[in-house]
Amino acid sequence: MILKLKTKLAMSFILISLITICLISVITNIAVSAEFKKHIRDKQDRRDDYFSEMLETNYSPKGYPAWVSEKIDMYAMMDSLYIVVNDVKGNEMFKSDYLGHYAEMKDTVMSDIYHNDNKYSEKSRKLYKKGNFIGTIKIGFEGSYSISAGDMNFLRKFNFWTFVAGFVSLMTAVFLNLFISKSISKPVVNATKTALEIRNGNTSVRIEDKEDTYEMKELTAVIN
Repeated sequence: MILKLKTKLAMSFILISLITICLISVITNIAVSAEFKKHIRDKQDRRDDYFSEMLETNYSPKGYPAWVSEKIDMYAMMDSLYIVVNDVKGNEMFKSDYLGHYAEMKDTVMSDIYHNDNKYSEKSRKLYKKGNFIGTIKIGFEGSYSISAGDMNFLRKFNFWTFVAGFVSLMTAVFLNLFISKSISKPVVNATKTALEIRNGNTSVRIEDKEDTYEMKELTAVIN
């Protein structure tokens, strides 16, 4: 199949642009995915530190103030967690069970953007006050790491704007490539037409020398 120079140039430029945009998108996605997972795990560690510090600070032999359990319950609901606080004998002091609270939304988002398996994970911490063991806190969640509704909303927006940026970049590349391929092929097309005229006996025809490319100026001089 014989193609015109303009078509070949346009197809080549578009293919290069498409490959480049795809590579940039893949590399960006991998880098952002790694940083996001690190951010989530760091956020979890800070949250667990906050729980432990709050429980250790407000502990008394009679138990915890009501606001402590209410605050932990609020966090459990927001992050879809299962939290149990036990005393030194292992007796349950209070529990918050919101596991799977955002399960449907989490499954939808994570299947589209990042992999987070649905296996149950649990972290346990021992609690101390003034060096004395006072109990434990267990924090359970689905997946390798827990993700809040705010984190999922960020992922959705990131996914949407990544798609928009990629689409706009591709369309811009297509239009620029068509323009560039036309500007490159036009002098060659003109030279070809002039050469055909000369072959057909019209030796008076000439190419207007407006080229600023060395090779095209040489070709124009040869034909003229």
